[in-house]
Amino acid sequence: MDSQSVNSVEESASISGFDAHKHVKGRKRHLLVDTLGLPLSIYVTPADVHDTKGARCLLAGLAPLVPRLKKIWADGAYRGRELAEWCQAEGNWELEVVERSPGTRGFSVQPKRWVVERTFGWLSRWRRLAGPLGKAGGNLSSFFATGLRAHLFSLHFSSLLGFRISSKEWFK
Repeated sequence: MDSQSVNSVEESASISGFDAHKHVKGRKRHLLVDTLGLPLSIYVTPADVHDTKGARCLLAGLAPLVPRLKKIWADGAYRGRELAEWCQAEGNWELEVVERSPGTRGFSVQPKRWVVERTFGWLSRWRRLAGPLGKAGGNLSSFFATGLRAHLFSLHFSSLLGFRISSKEWFK
């Protein structure tokens, strides 16, 4: 589980805010993926919504739809006993916060978390999600889901045509 703050334009819809941590005025995309990076849940909020509140919106009502979900890996923004207890009560999920190694500076690949980051990378390559969407704020979740479907379809279609994707390309 992770979130990504993205810019919006001045004339954007009412769903916008300012993420003071990342200095971004716009929206925040919340994403829950499985171990392959395929989306389980998508939710879009104003950028000023804290990750723990966005996580509740992202996970609310998900238990009957994904009964095999047992553990959720998240970054440090999701730490705290209150969210962990809520996850346990809502869906009997164990929330495991993947922390950085002490003394690590700059970017470093975190175990389990790179999967959701790769999914965000896939999405940033889709033209409709690469920049601000202007007044299409109400449809952002739909654009988000469509971008993931388009990427997965292209992978499936290339395999049907006989193109081989090496394991090195999967983990870029």
